[in-house]
Amino acid sequence: MAIDRRVHRTRQALYDAVVRLMLERPYEEIAVPDIAAEARVGRSTFYAQFRSKDDLVARSLERLRPVLQVGREAQLRNPRIESCQGTLGLLRHMKEYRPLLTAIEGMAGHAIVLDAIRCELARFLGAYARQGAHRGMPRKLVLDFITGTFMSVAMWWLSEQSETSPEEVDAIFHRLVGSGIPAGFFFDDPRKFAA
Repeated sequence: MAIDRRVHRTRQALYDAVVRLMLERPYEEIAVPDIAAEARVGRSTFYAQFRSKDDLVARSLERLRPVLQVGREAQLRNPRIESCQGTLGLLRHMKEYRPLLTAIEGMAGHAIVLDAIRCELARFLGAYARQGAHRGMPRKLVLDFITGTFMSVAMWWLSEQSETSPEEVDAIFHRLVGSGIPAGFFFDDPRKFAA
């Protein structure tokens, strides 16, 4: 069902307002009236669209769907792993919003944003994943593995390897998901654990 243009504009204004506020001050200090005022809408308009500040932040990540879709279409022209198309577009988006992700690190809003990204990625990939088990593994477990790996790689990149390009990070992600644990990653000698 299509959203009315006014509703769409209002939501966009609220999404943009909460991002601006999150760049200015700690997430915990931002209240619904602050967001409504920043977006130039009334509190009743806010509550007509969202249940809470957390709901607004989580649902703002629905804007990732077109990013993922465009990324999937681009990667299908240069395939890697069938079920993980679209991740490069998401990494580019995360790079664009790195200042926001860095500003809210360690705050309640950070966990909400990261979980919303993971959920959107799982929803997107799930739409392209076959039903049933894959090689005896439940579909949900496989999707959780892929999205968990993606989020781990993305957080490592954003916090430690900021000079690495989204393309290089996407290649790392695909190698991990495609190959699993690299051969020789663990010691052959079990006594190493005791050291």
